[in-house]
Amino acid sequence: MSQNPGPLASARRIVFKVGSALLVDANTGAANHAWLRAFCDDAARLRARGQQVVVVSSGAVALGRRRLGLTGRKSLTLPEKQAAAAAGQSLLMRAWEEAFEPHGIGAAQILMTRDDTETRRRWLNARATVETLLGLGVVPVVNENDTVVTEEIRCPTLTASTPPIRAAIQTPAIWRRSPRSRRRSKPWLAAPTPPRASGPAAWPPRSPPPVSPAPPAAPP
Repeated sequence: MSQNPGPLASARRIVFKVGSALLVDANTGAANHAWLRAFCDDAARLRARGQQVVVVSSGAVALGRRRLGLTGRKSLTLPEKQAAAAAGQSLLMRAWEEAFEPHGIGAAQILMTRDDTETRRRWLNARATVETLLGLGVVPVVNENDTVVTEEIRCPTLTASTPPIRAAIQTPAIWRRSPRSRRRSKPWLAAPTPPRASGPAAWPPRSPPPVSPAPPAAPP
């Protein structure tokens, strides 16, 4: 991990979105333990310098396909995808727990749906859980609850870039690539406004537009 100063060096909380392509070995359908170990080595270094780490992780459906013997199928029906998610959730969390264990770091699963983030009471509960876990030194691993919803499986939306998720985990911005990349990088989405108390599901709209980062304040 580079020691060059940059936006990540001053961040209090860093959120990683890990997709199935990284987490699951395409040849075996099992968890890519070598990649996970390398990732958790870096995450442990971030925590050692006082930064909090949150993981938004896919992979349950991909891991569950292998457990249910569905790896030979080119595509799955929606019920089969939900069954694979149910079978793969324990494998997903076991992979994260085993990768963090050598560093003495615990991992805790948080399963959410879009409705959970759009209803203020549920959003507040999710935020309180995340804050409590971080306060206890545990890494929250957030994933879609694919066994009870269908929208996220058809068109995945519950990612680190979803405004209510970013509000729940209290992260200021999401980068398309590392801020230290040689290619110019700037925040893709700025921090959202938390759900208002005026209605149970009034915020945000179903398809919120990206929010541009606020320009820097003029010097006095």
